[in-house]
Amino acid sequence: MQNWDFKLENFEINCMSLSDFYIKNRPVILSFLGFYLIGLIPLIYFGNYEFSISFNSIHHPFADFFFKNITYIGDGITAFIIVLVVFLIRKREGLMVLVSLLLTTAVAQFLKRYVFSDLFRPTSVFKDLVDNGSWYLVEGVNLHEKYSFPSGHTATVFSVLILIALLINNKKISFFLVFISFVVGLSRIYLSQHFLIDVLAGSLLGTFFSVLTYYFFSTYLNKKKQNTLNNDG
Repeated sequence: MQNWDFKLENFEINCMSLSDFYIKNRPVILSFLGFYLIGLIPLIYFGNYEFSISFNSIHHPFADFFFKNITYIGDGITAFIIVLVVFLIRKREGLMVLVSLLLTTAVAQFLKRYVFSDLFRPTSVFKDLVDNGSWYLVEGVNLHEKYSFPSGHTATVFSVLILIALLINNKKISFFLVFISFVVGLSRIYLSQHFLIDVLAGSLLGTFFSVLTYYFFSTYLNKKKQNTLNNDG
C-alpha cells in the first residue's frame, strides 16, 4: 500500500508561483482539464438542451441504481461527513476542506437564487415531454424545477474532493478523486436534475475555491513558519 498520508504529515508549502503550483499539482490539474474538455465537447457539438434530450434517451436499470446512489456524494450531509473524517485525521487539513466547502456553497447558492434564478431545470424546461411520458425519469428521485445554474451537488463534490486531491498529491488517487467528482456531475444530468452547462459551471466553481483555499493556506503557513524561524534566529 502506498504511503500517501505522508503528504499530510509534511504539509509545509512555500509561497508558490503559478508555475510552481502547476508542477507540484500537475496530476490534479491535468486530470481536471482532461475531463472538463471531454465535457465541453458534447456541449459545443450538441448544444445544452439538445445534449440533455439525447442523453435522456440512454438509460438502463443498473445506471438508474448507480447514478441515483453515487449522486449522494455531492449531498451537503455527505460532504460534511467527509470534512469531519478529514478533521479527525488532521485538524488543519479538515479546516481547509471546510473553508472550501463553505465558500463554494455560499457562492453557488447566491448564483442559483439571485443571479440566475430565472434558469429552470430539465423537467421544467421539457415539461411537455415529461407530461406526455416521452421523457425518462428515474424512479424514486425527488425532482426540482427551479435554481438550475450552477449545479450545487457538483460544486460541492469538487470543492471537497479536489482539495483532498491537492493535499494528498498522489497521481493515482488524484485521478480517481477527479474522476469520481465528474461522475457525480454526470449523475445530475442522468437524473434530470441539471443540464450539462450547470454541471460544468459547478465543477469550475468548486475547483476554483479548492485551489484558492489550498493556495491561501499554503501561503499563510509558509509565512507563519518563516516568522517563527526569524524569531528563533
